Amino acid sequence: MLSLQEYTKDQAERAIIEENMPNVENVKKLSNYFSIFADCTRLRILILLSIRQMQVGDIADYLGINQTTTSHQLKILKFNNVVDYIREGKNITYFLKDGFFVKMMNYVVDEVASITI
Repeated sequence: MLSLQEYTKDQAERAIIEENMPNVENVKKLSNYFSIFADCTRLRILILLSIRQMQVGDIADYLGINQTTTSHQLKILKFNNVVDYIREGKNITYFLKDGFFVKMMNYVVDEVASITI
């Protein structure tokens, strides 16, 4: 049996967890958001765009993939509000939508590079 002090501590910890734990619906949204980064091609595009803005043809050239694949992946990223574009005549330049995301990508790339297996 728990003492009154242990019971109160347990209640306080439970209250902190309940206060900070997102509801199931928000966890599902978070899971869907992170699934965007599970595709290697999309991740490579995001890393490129964290370095600088680029057009589809440039992205395809850097990654050694065709423009159709590049456009398809950019469409997914745009739909999920990760990238956006600027149209100047016939030229479309893609960029990461959020400055935080640029910082996050740079941080993650640096962290992964320091991992030794």
